[in-house]
Amino acid sequence: MLFFGGILPLVGYGIIEDQYGPLWGTVAGMVLGVGEIIFEYYRYKTVSKLTWGSNALILIMGAISIFTNEGLWFKLQPTLLELVFAFLLWGSVLMKKNLFLAMAEKQGTQIPDIVKPRMNGLCLRLGVFMCVHAALNVWAALYWSTAAWIFLKGIGLTVSMILYMIIEAVFLRKAIQKKEQP
Repeated sequence: MLFFGGILPLVGYGIIEDQYGPLWGTVAGMVLGVGEIIFEYYRYKTVSKLTWGSNALILIMGAISIFTNEGLWFKLQPTLLELVFAFLLWGSVLMKKNLFLAMAEKQGTQIPDIVKPRMNGLCLRLGVFMCVHAALNVWAALYWSTAAWIFLKGIGLTVSMILYMIIEAVFLRKAIQKKEQP
C-alpha cells in the first residue's frame, strides 16, 4: 500500500481532468482517496497513518479546489505531504529521537552502532531532498501539463528517491569501511 498511498487518486485526477475538466478530476481523485482508505481497511483491518494523512490532504485540497474551481490546489497536495515529511525528519533530529532509528526500534530491527551516528545526517539530507522535490512539484503544478505533473509525482519521485538512497548507501558503506580500517 505504501506505493499506492495517495498515487491512485492523483492518477485518477489526471485521467478524468483531461477528459472532463478540473472539477470532475478533483471529484474522481477524492473518491479514489476514500476508496483507498476503504480498501486498506477491508484488506488489512487497519489503515496506516500514511494513508490517512495523504488522503486527508487529498480531501482537504480537493475541497479547496472545488470551492475555488481551480485544480491547482489539488495538485499541491503532494507538496504539502513532502514538506510535512521533511519537517518530521528535521524535527526528529532536533528532538534527539531520530525517526529512522525510532522506526527500526519499533520493528525490532538492530541498527549497527557504527551506523547510528550517521542517521542524523541522513535525516537532515533527506529532508533537504524532500524540500527540493516539493519545490519542483510546485513548479510542475503551476507550469507543467497534468500528465507531466503526475509523472513527477509518481515515477519521478520514486526513481529519484531510489537513486538518492543508493548514493547515500554508497557513501555510508565507504564511511564504514574507512572507520573499520586500522
